[in-house]
Amino acid sequence: MSTKQVGRLIAAAFLLGVLAMPAARAAGYVSGSFSVVGGFDCSGCFAPGNDFVVSRLTLLEAASPAIASEGTGVFAGIGGAPVVATRAIDLNDPPLEPGQFEVDGFTLTILGVRNLMRRPFVCAGGVCQDSLRVRLWGEIAGSDYRPGGIRGIWTAQGSCLGRGGVCTGEPSASWSASFSAIRIPEPTGLTLAGLGLLALGATALRRNRALVPTKATSG
Repeated sequence: MSTKQVGRLIAAAFLLGVLAMPAARAAGYVSGSFSVVGGFDCSGCFAPGNDFVVSRLTLLEAASPAIASEGTGVFAGIGGAPVVATRAIDLNDPPLEPGQFEVDGFTLTILGVRNLMRRPFVCAGGVCQDSLRVRLWGEIAGSDYRPGGIRGIWTAQGSCLGRGGVCTGEPSASWSASFSAIRIPEPTGLTLAGLGLLALGATALRRNRALVPTKATSG
């Protein structure tokens, strides 16, 4: 390949990279954070005599109603929007399957959990309380936005009338969570151009080596 041909290919690769930049930026990134508050819609599922309310849960049930609080970034104005859970959040590590819920046009997929903290019953004055706290991470997607990462903290609080470390009355529970979007870096147009230049350089080098005559060896 001649020097002129290599120069033309380099210019073409650079131009393609520059043209790709607006396309890469056409869809924005999800940014900002928001919070969620909710209760456990589980009437009758925690029977009196249990020695826990939330501290031993392995699934954060998908049926729990929740409302989003006012957020920042692209979540500004999300306050009051319902959070619709479509799949329970599995607290196994790794989860048996991803959890998932939707809020205001965004879909959050929970892919993993870490730092799970379970606080067993502490009873005083005829009332027993326990708690659960876990860090979540996963992905977030929304129309007109590029998929990104998400991380958050989920906290649950349970209580019941009790004595001797067990419930004597119907328990109640509530939970809250906060989430922050994480930008996942993607190659820019200039990066793509650079990769193209490297590929072209490697191709030209191989072709030039192929044109160099080799010495024959005598037997």
